[in-house]
Amino acid sequence: MSELDIWVAITKQVSPNDLYVKIDGSNFYTAYWVVLSKSEERAQSLVIETSGELVLGETEILTLSLYDDGSQVHDEIITERARSLIEKLPDHEDAQISAWVSSNGGLW
Repeated sequence: MSELDIWVAITKQVSPNDLYVKIDGSNFYTAYWVVLSKSEERAQSLVIETSGELVLGETEILTLSLYDDGSQVHDEIITERARSLIEKLPDHEDAQISAWVSSNGGLW
């Protein structure tokens, strides 16, 4: 297997099906993902697969980019969450949500 890269994805989630992700009656949610993958295509696939497993509804990938330790993911809080999660990533391909933000502004 080739070397794994760290990717950051931002997705728009519409109509999540599980109660635990339907927070504050929002119309949609933004998920900030940290992905460990060997390619951009595989990173996209991992986000879509994991979103489906978590029953997060319709998933639209807004951005996907290689992680740059010196840049912000979104704001300071979300960036810190992503950095903290990166330190805990497994040594195999994986996609994990570092922040879940409602269209009403709630952050989980």
